[in-house]
Amino acid sequence: MEVLKSDFEVNLPLIEEALIGADFIAIDTEFTGLVTPDVQFQNTDELSTRYSKLKSCVQEFTIIQYGVCAFKKNKATGDYVAKPFNFYIFGADTHDIQSRRIFSATPSSLSFLRSNKFDFNKLIEQGIPFYNYSEESTMFQSTQGTNIVNRRSAILESSLTKSGKSFLDYNRKTISKWLQGNTEKPLVIQVNSSFYKKLIYQEIQDPKYNSFLKATQRDSKHLEISRLKEEDKRQNTVNTPKLNFRAVIELIKKADCPVVAHNAAYDIFHTVDQFWQYLPNDVAEFKKVANSMWDNIVDTKYMAEYHPTLKSCFQTSVLGSLYNTVSDELKAAGLNIAMGKGFERYTGTGNDVEHEAGYDAYMTGVIYLAFIKFIHEKQDPKVKENGSLKRKRSVSDEVEEGEESASESESESESDSDSTDNDEEDDDESTNIFMDKSVLPYYGKIYLMRSDIPYINLKGEEEVELITYPNKFFLHNIPVGLTNAAIEKLYPTILPIAVSWVNDNNAWIILRDETKIPNVPLGVLGFATVQSFLPGFSRYDEGKDYGITNEASRMELITHEQWRTLYGPKKTVNYDNIASALASATSNDHATTTLETASDLNNANVSGDSAIPTGGAGYDDFEIPLPPSFAASLKRGRENDNNEDSERDNKNRKTSA
Repeated sequence: MEVLKSDFEVNLPLIEEALIGADFIAIDTEFTGLVTPDVQFQNTDELSTRYSKLKSCVQEFTIIQYGVCAFKKNKATGDYVAKPFNFYIFGADTHDIQSRRIFSATPSSLSFLRSNKFDFNKLIEQGIPFYNYSEESTMFQSTQGTNIVNRRSAILESSLTKSGKSFLDYNRKTISKWLQGNTEKPLVIQVNSSFYKKLIYQEIQDPKYNSFLKATQRDSKHLEISRLKEEDKRQNTVNTPKLNFRAVIELIKKADCPVVAHNAAYDIFHTVDQFWQYLPNDVAEFKKVANSMWDNIVDTKYMAEYHPTLKSCFQTSVLGSLYNTVSDELKAAGLNIAMGKGFERYTGTGNDVEHEAGYDAYMTGVIYLAFIKFIHEKQDPKVKENGSLKRKRSVSDEVEEGEESASESESESESDSDSTDNDEEDDDESTNIFMDKSVLPYYGKIYLMRSDIPYINLKGEEEVELITYPNKFFLHNIPVGLTNAAIEKLYPTILPIAVSWVNDNNAWIILRDETKIPNVPLGVLGFATVQSFLPGFSRYDEGKDYGITNEASRMELITHEQWRTLYGPKKTVNYDNIASALASATSNDHATTTLETASDLNNANVSGDSAIPTGGAGYDDFEIPLPPSFAASLKRGRENDNNEDSERDNKNRKTSA
């Protein structure tokens, strides 16, 4: 069902009915862009660094289409009913609110959307407005009586000058005294600048006033603070969500069921920032905010990659491929998913909806349902409701199954011991199957592409099994301006190489020929190697052309294992605390690492050893043969990631892999 600004209020009761009664809800989003030119993701990014990069990209672009699909089991038939909604989202001004937003996009994203029949006229004319809590707290009124929202313009008390703090403290006391007086006469506050006026507007939005205060402009130098009557407050409460897409986000929260997305990092980051509150500065605070919005967020990409029952089942975890596979198997097993009455938009063929957010949300929900059913069946062979969902294995699957059968048997037995009693009635199963102990440890984990720390754990700490790459070396103390060609001149014995820059002074060196690993000159390069390129020596002309100076002698090359010991993630390191990180650099290295990002979060859901993600990559960005010693541990190789990147670029520059 397509929902636009003109029928948003009318359809809210229908949306509420579908969401509140759902067993689970799937979401998907379409963006105006994915990554800004100044941001480069590195496999070696620390969690705090990766979060900051994601935050920077998310704040630059915007969601323009939001898909929500509610799934509910029909107790009479045992089938599931899907109710997908497709919302156009546009942060334009309304008749009473001026948003002052900036709309930014990448040309490739807009071009691809239009090639897939995205209706930009409909977006601009009928896109649903939105305001998050941060914006509402800074809303103020112009001299013409218009409510104005300046996105990302909240004034932090810590940034106030001494006079600003004095102004705020004085007027807080004045407002408090006026409230205690219980008078109906408005309070007049002098504001000599637009900054102070905005500060007062922001202050009266504080929750401690319980939305009972309203500020209006008396003249250019004064504001009037008045009390709202209970009926006026109730009227504001009723009207505001209907003008704001956040009403849907709040309904999803109210549903109190699993909220599912695929490769969910950008979906969740954008949803928080655009509809809930501005993204905080650190990842620990982000976890708290995300959990306050939705308590059970599920990433089917993470489940496909790391759940012991699922991880060996698929050659790829790309959204479209997963959907095609599991939907066929669900049909073969006799489990049907029917569209609810009035939700037939995505039935049939040739309807050009394959790239709509609502349809992708539907596909994500189907994948999640198949995953849960398959896991539930595998943990208890007696559970055969609606037939078997066993995977049709290819020859390569059978080979991998033989290699992993021992570890999977161990993981499945652990899941069996933790699972709830599966001999319940169907009515109970339809609800409890999605909150079973065998899947709860995989909730709240958001997959991160191309990262040595491949997920964010919203419920606690990240556990990562690290890999050492013998053909990958870290070069630091590189003089600013030194080029790849110059590096090749200074390290001729290990060519050919690939250079992946971390910043102006650090880079990864990857050997294309692993037989040359013994020839790598570890340690400081030294003056003797650079000398011939300096003035007065035989290769000075080369050194001048390539920018080689005496500073290059201080470059140092270390192994990947040494880098991991010195700079990589360590056990119980709080990466928001520099002292903790430095202290840990001298600690012993461990194969399994815990990144402590938030000590005051809820206790983490602990999964079995088989579920610990394997981080690290060195072959994603380059055409480098995979060393035989790592073939078993990296089953799917580069092909999966390349397919996912291609799909993400082609799907409106968003993470739909």
